[in-house]
Amino acid sequence: MMSASLLLVFLLYHLMVHVSCSTAPPLGSTIAVATQFDKRQSPNQFSLSSRPLPPPHFKMLVNILDRKVASLGYAASKAEPHWQSRNALPSLAGTVRAQLTNFPKRRQFMGLANDGQGTKVYAVPLFHQDFDRHRPIIGDFAGTGASKGSQRVLIVGLRKPAPLDLTLYRGPANLQPATVEMYGLAQFDHAATFHSRLERPWLNRDIAESLEDVLRR
Repeated sequence: MMSASLLLVFLLYHLMVHVSCSTAPPLGSTIAVATQFDKRQSPNQFSLSSRPLPPPHFKMLVNILDRKVASLGYAASKAEPHWQSRNALPSLAGTVRAQLTNFPKRRQFMGLANDGQGTKVYAVPLFHQDFDRHRPIIGDFAGTGASKGSQRVLIVGLRKPAPLDLTLYRGPANLQPATVEMYGLAQFDHAATFHSRLERPWLNRDIAESLEDVLRR
């Protein structure tokens, strides 16, 4: 005959099995929820915000841009910070997003720096026609206007969640959108074709990457 202690262990075991089975969601519903979570994240999704850098830090990035512009054959150009647009970055966000998402395969992200902690810094020339309405803020761009080949280049930092990060309420980090922060605008002249030049290779390598590229890598 089973002792009282063994009988108690037997009853507790079956009680635990019953509770776990009754509270666990059906397998089908778990798969359905996971599928819905995957579908709500589009491949080119990203969050966009403005974070003007301190002037000395931003000037360092513009100096890197200046050297890259000169290396592409625009020796007469001199990149400088466009300080007058510093506080107006939020008003440009809608048009910046339109340019990036309307041309996801166009090479428009020219790499400048990598902080080694997950943030990559890029220079993005402004060329979308809707920037016309922002001329009072940004001036001439994409080689247009009365100036001599004037360009306006947005310097951004892009950060993607670490692949192994997990969040309690949002699921795996690799399902979360990348973060794009607008650091500020740079300006330079005598480079009328710069915004389109980035699409072509230089010395058998690509000068810039597309939105799809930078979000995927």
